[in-house]
Amino acid sequence: MATTQKTSLSPRMQRVYNDIMSEWEMWTDDKTRESIIECQQRIARFEREHHMSSAEMRRKVISGEIDETHEMVSWSFDLDMLDEMLKELP
Repeated sequence: MATTQKTSLSPRMQRVYNDIMSEWEMWTDDKTRESIIECQQRIARFEREHHMSSAEMRRKVISGEIDETHEMVSWSFDLDMLDEMLKELP
């Protein structure tokens, strides 16, 4: 599976990304659909808790307005994984 990354990842983000991608190939279609729902729910929770959209969060992290915390990294990976999972659905 080819993935393209828009920006360089920090070493911590790269490790998490590599772990997720190594598990990706073992998922079944049902598991993927379950994961999509779970991912969407986590993203919605992050947006509610931080009172900002996902696009706004990414812009603020990139510009340095907010720190790249573990929570922001998780949020960002959920966004990336959701995009990847949706592309893989039949």
